[in-house]
Formats: sequence, structure tokens, C-alpha cells
Amino acid sequence: MWMHSTATVDYILIMSGEICCFFDSGEKVTLSAGDCLVQNGTEHAWRNESASECVMAAIAVGVIRDNR
Repeated sequence: MWMHSTATVDYILIMSGEICCFFDSGEKVTLSAGDCLVQNGTEHAWRNESASECVMAAIAVGVIRDNR
């Protein structure tokens, strides 16, 4: 599974179906229609483990990370 992170705050809204979000901590969250996830640059990966399609809306807001 390909883990990635971005210099964004992401707002993810599941419109239909379901999808799993995996985090580098080992946590897995399954999101279904109507669920919303706010993600703040964490390492993650997406995978649809269901037999149906997932439709999601994503808004990514760019940020400058302070890596001190």
C-alpha cells in the first residue's frame, strides 16, 4: 500500500459507497456515505475494500509546514 502525505489540510466528504483510510500508526478508518474526514498532513493511504464504487469530494488547502 502506498502511503503519502501532503502539505495540505484535506477535507474529505464521502458522497456514496465506502472507503478505508490507513494511517502510518496502523490505524484503519472506514468511511461511509455522509462521513467527513479532516486530515492535517498525516501519512495515509486510501483503499476501497468494498464491492461498490466510492464517490468522494476532496478539498485540499495548501499550508506552509514549520519543520523546526
